[in-house]
Amino acid sequence: MSDYTDNPIARAWKKRYQNFSPDIQYKLDALYNASSKEYQFNVIKKSRKHPSKGDVFIINPTEDLFLYGVVLNSNINNICGNDLYVIIILKNRVKSNQKAEIKLITNNILVGPCIVGKEYWTRGFFGRTDMTIKDIPQFNYGFYYIGKSKYVDEFGNEIFEKPDMVESFGVATITGIAYKVRKELIIHSDLVKK
Repeated sequence: MSDYTDNPIARAWKKRYQNFSPDIQYKLDALYNASSKEYQFNVIKKSRKHPSKGDVFIINPTEDLFLYGVVLNSNINNICGNDLYVIIILKNRVKSNQKAEIKLITNNILVGPCIVGKEYWTRGFFGRTDMTIKDIPQFNYGFYYIGKSKYVDEFGNEIFEKPDMVESFGVATITGIAYKVRKELIIHSDLVKK
């Protein structure tokens, strides 16, 4: 029988939260109670073109902070919907005067992997770039399917060992990625500083 109350992602977050300073905890609590208007990404440019695996995009979470994201997988169909994408958000700041050097390594990932729909691009929250990464490393990622109490890949197929990187199985809401990014920016405040 499944134990729906035993969510390893919630457990890991609670443990992580307890290790933060009172100041960080206060800011995280304020974010939790904030309106999504306070943390939603700024619109960059709307695009109807479907993203592909390896495409690099840009997000603008706050004023002059721009970060890179990468599509790890595309054209995903599962119980949550069709034509979905797995993305990660990196710690790399976008600098207009430099050619991007994107490091696809685990300790450079700020958020993800997460499953999203194309509305992140059609509404302009993910801005397209002309960059593509052809050889994406094989990250050991997966998703925790709360309703079935098991780990799965993006297609819903069971994974029998806990992946190194885990998020909840389901499609992120249109504010979900922005919330996750803002949480990490509170924790990694050095990324916000110039």
